[in-house]
Amino acid sequence: MRDDRPRTFEGAQTRFCAFLRQNGIPENVHWLAPGDLIYSFKGEYLIRETSDEHAKQAVRKLYESALSEHFGIAMEALCFSNDRTFARIHIPADQRTAELCLLPPGVLKLSVPIHNPQVKLIRSMISWRLLNWRYHKHNQQLGQAGQKL
Repeated sequence: MRDDRPRTFEGAQTRFCAFLRQNGIPENVHWLAPGDLIYSFKGEYLIRETSDEHAKQAVRKLYESALSEHFGIAMEALCFSNDRTFARIHIPADQRTAELCLLPPGVLKLSVPIHNPQVKLIRSMISWRLLNWRYHKHNQQLGQAGQKL
């Protein structure tokens, strides 16, 4: 099977930004590192506000390690504001998860939300830990456990 994933994170990000532009979504991407996202009971995203560069480095490492694996890679815009898009990289943990996510080997899948969910930025580490504790079980039930993010 042909591998159409760009060989570098920068190449993949360039393709993702072009995709965002085509869909009328801001190209200024704020990458979410593993552990920076919580789904609340209300259906909103709670996002830990971290340094853009720190999160980008974590996502770059994930992307580059995924290139050696046989699964596809997804770059997902989760939500956006007037000037930036909050996005994550998704790498399936195993073949079954890859099939459920429709991520065949060698594919870079790009996606944007159909509707823009509400987002709350969390700046306080104490608040983040409390929210993480509160929603931990809820997020596991939603399937986060089967993802590397």
